[in-house]
Amino acid sequence: MAQHNLGWMYQNGEGVPQDDKEAVRWFRMSAEQENAKAQYNLGNRYRKGERVPQDDKEAVKWYRKSAEQGNASAQCNLGVMYYLGEGVPQDYKEAVRWYRKSAEQGDALAHLKLGQMYYLGDGVPQDYKEALKWFRLSAEQGNANAQYNLGLMYAYVEGEAQDYLEAFAWFNIAKANGNKLAGKELVLLMNKMTKEQIAEFKFLSKAITTSPSFDCETVHIYRELSINDAQNKLVSNRDLILKLGLRFEEMGNDSLDQIRKKDPLFYRYYMSLRKIDDSTGIFRRTEANRRD
Repeated sequence: MAQHNLGWMYQNGEGVPQDDKEAVRWFRMSAEQENAKAQYNLGNRYRKGERVPQDDKEAVKWYRKSAEQGNASAQCNLGVMYYLGEGVPQDYKEAVRWYRKSAEQGDALAHLKLGQMYYLGDGVPQDYKEALKWFRLSAEQGNANAQYNLGLMYAYVEGEAQDYLEAFAWFNIAKANGNKLAGKELVLLMNKMTKEQIAEFKFLSKAITTSPSFDCETVHIYRELSINDAQNKLVSNRDLILKLGLRFEEMGNDSLDQIRKKDPLFYRYYMSLRKIDDSTGIFRRTEANRRD
């Protein structure tokens, strides 16, 4: 383990000058002693040709050694090698087998890859429900490509899965996370909607953007009443609207309906946020779960 850690420090220039050649040397020493992380890192070096000759067969060799010890990232990468036929004969069923092993350990990239296999019917019978399941698992961990794929499925797959609201929400989230294709899909999606839907969805887009103001009378009143509460100062208006709206619903006695009459803007913000929160759950997850 110490040898792998030293290799990692040389690779990243932490505590020592950055030196890829030394990183490879220490990774190799550790890998030869069966350290799964070092085997995975050495496999990456051979695949990319970084300070070693580019060699897909060597990459596969080290990925396999690591994967057989249960390293989820190595399992996923070994699946990629089988899918592309790099360093091994192309074999979609083997790709699926390794993707699944990795996915069952919670790897977001493996979730995405397995979703793609089910969507295309590569190595498994085509199954849109299974594709949707695996794309969602990856999307919920913050993978922008999975979020985009989820939007595509809700926008274009006919039947029960088709849902323009979900498609709109996931395209916006994917766009915010850097997916360059999602913006074009949003424009295409708008062309399929009625004027009423477009008006509502434009309003909903405020609920997804990264820093909306969400100013309204109810928020102002709450801020004034809790001016000395340091914790509430850290809560965004968007999250505060969700928090207050849920509290009004729990109070019953038509509390939310009364707020609707007194502060229509708050009510509209809350119902839009709830709509998206219920369909994606995205606002209830933390940034700590995001992974590219």
